[in-house]
Amino acid sequence: MASGLGSLGSVARGCGPTRKAGRAYLEVVPSKHGQSLESFLVDPPQPVDLAALGISEVGVHVLPVRGQYHVFDVVGQESYANVADFLAEAARYGISRHIQRTARFERLGPGSRLVLIHARAWLDNHAAYVAAFAAEGARYRDHACPKRLPAHDPAALAGAATTCAAVWWDDLDPRTCELVLDPDLPPRTAERAMPAFSYRARRRPAGVRPRYRHAVFLTVPITRLGVVRDPAAAGHLAALELARRSGLEVQLFDE
Repeated sequence: MASGLGSLGSVARGCGPTRKAGRAYLEVVPSKHGQSLESFLVDPPQPVDLAALGISEVGVHVLPVRGQYHVFDVVGQESYANVADFLAEAARYGISRHIQRTARFERLGPGSRLVLIHARAWLDNHAAYVAAFAAEGARYRDHACPKRLPAHDPAALAGAATTCAAVWWDDLDPRTCELVLDPDLPPRTAERAMPAFSYRARRRPAGVRPRYRHAVFLTVPITRLGVVRDPAAAGHLAALELARRSGLEVQLFDE
């Protein structure tokens, strides 16, 4: 059954300016599920060992979790240097991730989710960020946990061996953003430009050298499989056949 939702391919994304003709894409429109993107955040993020999972940073991987198959995908740092880059784009335009033809489409169904991993999602020295924020005298609301978890109050996190998702908006590389000189804004507020939009977060505290680990940062229901029409060579027909082996909704788009 078609959802009636339009194509997610009309926007220039961090991973590329356009979608490729003849390919299939996993699409996520969080609002369709009646929940905000924040409700699907994994907070604290869940560190993962890619080798132990048997996955690489290239392509998507269909893996079983408690009897249900889900799609695991590592978001590339080259396209999205920060976790916040990806989340800011997803909140505006939804999620569109290429799924290669070698994937096991037949294992996907209505309960399947897209499990997203980023190499910078977990910070071993998260406490250094909390300490810097406290030293600046910043207000709690400027560093609030996106899921409003009481255990992630900055005072509770000081010295704790965990990471709150709030740090993703507190870790922009100074070389990739422009400082916003406004005394009414939190310290280190900066503008980060993406291909189709810009957003505000904060530069990494001076003197802090991040220690990252791969971690799951978002897990969200897959809305549908979108296949991009190939008018020149009808290359989309093979992708359509594969997509229809799944139990997911499938739609054909021009972009």
